[in-house]
Amino acid sequence: SLHSALPIVSEIQAALLLPQLNSLDDLNGKRRQSISHLSTLLHDLEWLIPLQLPTADVQPAYYKVGFQYKGIELPRDVFVEALRAEGIAIDAGFRANHLIHGSRRFRAVDSLPEATNADSRMITLHHPVLLEDSSAIEQIGLAIRKVLRHSGEIAARKR
Repeated sequence: SLHSALPIVSEIQAALLLPQLNSLDDLNGKRRQSISHLSTLLHDLEWLIPLQLPTADVQPAYYKVGFQYKGIELPRDVFVEALRAEGIAIDAGFRANHLIHGSRRFRAVDSLPEATNADSRMITLHHPVLLEDSSAIEQIGLAIRKVLRHSGEIAARKR
């Protein structure tokens, strides 16, 4: 029966995942170190703000890292497209629920302007990048600055 097979699947999954649990703290530390390095590289860019930086009392475990994109000359989606063309694993952020679901799935007292604004400005960097060495993190910083330098040309091509 199906029920008798379920514990075996769970035991197999546990056996495969248990060795990874031993390295979880190290992997999370490496991701935090990469975020700190990238944030240092981009500290002067007021239009690209990391959502949260690790502190002594807060140690996030990053799945993806979010940035608030306040725009340069490029709309967010064009900025993301240009970075992807540079080989950076980045996307527009997760969509706001009220923009992708019917109103019966949530309650809203107004049009949710702040959530709509956050939806339009969020970008996310994928977590596997955060496990790369520091030269890969520096390549992200260089790619962002390259797109910034050529933003006028990129915007003109998109018109």
